[in-house]
Amino acid sequence: MEDIQSSTPALPVLRQGEQYWIWHGMFNSYKSLRAETTQKTDKKRLAYLKKQIIAHYFKNFFLFPIWFVRFLTPSYMKGDVNLWTNVKAITVRKEFKPLRLAILSQVVFLFLIVQLGITVFYKHSTPALATGDAFTQESWSGGATTTVTGLHPGDATGWTNYYSASSTISASTDVRLAAQSLSTIETSSADFTAGTHSATIVSSNSVMLSEEPVANTTAYTATGTASWVVPDGVDSVVVDVSGSQGSANMSYYSDAGGKGGRVQATYPVSAGQTLYIYVGERLPMYTYGVTAFNGGGSGGSNGGAGGGASDIRLGGTALTDRVIVGAGGGGGSYDSGPSGYGGYPDGMTGRCIVGYAGGGTQSSGGAGGAGVNGGPAAGSGSLGQGGYGGSRGGGGGGGYYGGGGCNYGGGAGGSSFADPNATDVTYTNDYRSGSGQVSVTYYTPAPVTTYYSSGTFISDVIALEVHGGFTTLNYTATLNGQTLTMYVRAGDSSDTSDGSWTSWTSAVSNGGSISSLGIHRYVQYKAVLSTNNTGVSPSIDDVTINYQKYMDGELIGTPFNTTDNDNMMSSLSWTASTTANDSIKFQLRSAPDGTTWSDWMGTDGTSDTYFTAADGSDAIPDALTDGVNDKWIQYKAIFSSTGVSTPVLRGAKILMAV
Repeated sequence: MEDIQSSTPALPVLRQGEQYWIWHGMFNSYKSLRAETTQKTDKKRLAYLKKQIIAHYFKNFFLFPIWFVRFLTPSYMKGDVNLWTNVKAITVRKEFKPLRLAILSQVVFLFLIVQLGITVFYKHSTPALATGDAFTQESWSGGATTTVTGLHPGDATGWTNYYSASSTISASTDVRLAAQSLSTIETSSADFTAGTHSATIVSSNSVMLSEEPVANTTAYTATGTASWVVPDGVDSVVVDVSGSQGSANMSYYSDAGGKGGRVQATYPVSAGQTLYIYVGERLPMYTYGVTAFNGGGSGGSNGGAGGGASDIRLGGTALTDRVIVGAGGGGGSYDSGPSGYGGYPDGMTGRCIVGYAGGGTQSSGGAGGAGVNGGPAAGSGSLGQGGYGGSRGGGGGGGYYGGGGCNYGGGAGGSSFADPNATDVTYTNDYRSGSGQVSVTYYTPAPVTTYYSSGTFISDVIALEVHGGFTTLNYTATLNGQTLTMYVRAGDSSDTSDGSWTSWTSAVSNGGSISSLGIHRYVQYKAVLSTNNTGVSPSIDDVTINYQKYMDGELIGTPFNTTDNDNMMSSLSWTASTTANDSIKFQLRSAPDGTTWSDWMGTDGTSDTYFTAADGSDAIPDALTDGVNDKWIQYKAIFSSTGVSTPVLRGAKILMAV
């Protein structure tokens, strides 16, 4: 029988694979012994060898993890005297310092092995997208950065950065338009001249109190004519013209005659011009058949004459040269019909026994009253002349056009008039008793500068663009120890009487808030200047009205690496708050490498369209769903506003469809 050991191959010199060669030799010996022996003792040896082969297999191959641990176990942990039997010596007596260093080195080695595994098997692995994966952003508080990108899957949620945003955008926990500060300023003479002045003037690009001039008045009360020459330095006069009352008749019924009309106005003149003054006459009672001076129609038997008009003529003395006319009243009557007053635009009618006598108008004289018992009608009025009275009737009053006379009743009043060049015109009907009267007033500077004690400047209506609300009012003033008070109001049109305008605010200090005016587009301010020393005046030099407006802008999200070359986008949705005055829309783009980007695109795959459905119902274009060159994705949010309000974006989500 061949010796078992003789069939075992020699072990390799370098002991590499030692256990394998031992096991291999045992297996060959088993095959040889089994093939060659039939003795009982050899069979016992064969069974023993079989057990050794199996045991060796389990010990060195099947239980490989245990062997591997043994392989990694350093020598200082093997043998009878090892780390475990010398713990006390190492930790208590501080012995075996080199051994402690060896232990530390082994810990470092094991740490590096673990980190290598993490790097190879986790960080550098390429995760595949799953259907339903998405990039979701619900905060932008990390700020703008052009160097950081997002990576699936770790950055698919919780991402807070963005790539860039317009200066009009405010991005933090949400994204919205930032209110932009705007203003309108008035600071020039042209700005201030356009406003309304009351005891104020524009001087050197400022508004200040005007000087209080000395009034010079000449009054004309005597019936007849006079003339007045405009002094040097005078460019306007203030006139007050009243027509005469009609003559009374108290013989039977008491009729004092209709009162004259009054006209007050400012009229432009030039130095050296001559104003011709005509003062109307009121004839005494019981003066029949006589006309009153300046157009009063004569009264009939037992009837009073109409009152003469008073007027001012410029450039000549003809009736057509009249620029201001105060109408005369109708004459009184023996009978009960009352006479009419002079007035504007028409004189008052006179009551006749049959019908009425017509008052003078702006274009014709009044008709005379009808005849009685087949008798003739009373006279009608004409330019500058009242009609005569018939039997027991009063004559018509003089005026721009005279009133008609009457039979058995009082005459009608004439009409008052002011030339279109007149300003600040005031008409008063049924005003003057007695004869007519005219006064002319002009102003000259005081010998010592004297300002009005108070004055008001109201700006013109300032039209702003559509905006999101007023903020503050700023102004520059030179007070000189005096007082300036500012007020503001606003409305929806340039017509301050249309009902949309607010009331004037309470006094606003410099830099004070005017936010209560809301978002009205039109605004107006009022400056009240006052002084307790009429030798000095405060002034306002400029006014700035501040407001805010929301202007369009956009935010571009961070480029996101899906890590999947076959990525396809499924939908784009977002969460936002909008109003009728603002909106949010999106565009998308993609790239194969984070550098070669496609154009921004909307629903049709071009830059001319947008995604506008926040619920994600807009279709994604083919260019983003073909699984080609879409590994990197990026979104752009576009914010629009009329200026009144801002939309607010709270979250955005791009859903993938792998």
